[in-house]
Amino acid sequence: MKAINLVFISIFLSVCFITPVYSAPTQEQASRQPANPEQRYATHVQQVEKRLDNFKHELQITSNQERAWDIYTAAVRDNMTDLHTQMLAEIQHPPQSATEHFMQIITLKQTALKDLENVSNSFNILYAALSAEQRALADKHFEKIREKIMEHFAKEQ
Repeated sequence: MKAINLVFISIFLSVCFITPVYSAPTQEQASRQPANPEQRYATHVQQVEKRLDNFKHELQITSNQERAWDIYTAAVRDNMTDLHTQMLAEIQHPPQSATEHFMQIITLKQTALKDLENVSNSFNILYAALSAEQRALADKHFEKIREKIMEHFAKEQ
C-alpha cells in the first residue's frame, strides 16, 4: 500500500509542481501567455514558486523542518531547469527524421523520470520530517490534486 501511495505522490508532484497546467488554456489564457519560451518558462517558474509557497504555508513548515523542505524544493527547481533546458535544446535542434523524433521523446521521458524519482525521494525526506497532522494535510492536498486529474480525465472520455 505504501508503494502505491509513493507512486501517487510522484504523479501528483509531477502534475502539481513539475508539469505545466494539465488542461488546455482557454482562449483568454492563451492570449495572455508570453510569446517566447523563456518568457513562458519564467511564468511557469512563478506559478510553481507560488504553489510551493502555498503548500509550505498550508503545511506550516517549522524551522526544524526547513532543511527537509529546502531539499524538496531544490529537487523541484532542478527538475524544472532540467526539463526546460532539454526542451529548449529540442526547439533549437528539431529532429531531422522520425527516428530522431522518437529518440528525443525517449531522452525527454528518461530525464523526466530521473527528475521525478529525485523529487519523490526528496519528498520522502520531507514527509518523514512532518508531524502526523502535517502528513494528513499533505495527503489531503495531493488527494485534491488526484481528484482534479480524475475529473479532467473523466471529461476527456
